[in-house]
Amino acid sequence: MELRGISRSIENPGVRHDQEKLGAELEHWYALRAAPPAPSPEFVLLDERYHAAVLGASGNTELVAVLVDVNRRIRRVRMYDFTIPGRIETSIEEHIEIVERLLEGQLATAHRLLHEHIGASLEIVVERATRALAAMNARHGDGPVYLGSI
Repeated sequence: MELRGISRSIENPGVRHDQEKLGAELEHWYALRAAPPAPSPEFVLLDERYHAAVLGASGNTELVAVLVDVNRRIRRVRMYDFTIPGRIETSIEEHIEIVERLLEGQLATAHRLLHEHIGASLEIVVERATRALAAMNARHGDGPVYLGSI
């Protein structure tokens, strides 16, 4: 969904990101870079706020509503992305770079960076979920445990 917000601007030059909203979001992340929080699952809330703000700056409120709902549903799984040392600092830097590229009008670069950012987070979450499921299966020798049964 977030990628679609940027894609719309690439496909239709008349669709512009709200520079004021992006600027405010960038200032917030500059402050976090200056004083990054310790690894914590609660950081997921700041991350969700960022992604909703960037998508919102593209002007599509319907996509933002869908993103907020999806984030609420997957929050428990995504939380563990931010317990890994260094992951918060990496996310902060990636967030800053994406918004800087958007503000400079480098939409294709911003799109690519956002795609990579989402992919890295997904890899971490999938890897941790896979390990957790394997550990649960090892403890419950009576058959596999699936995410739907947790």
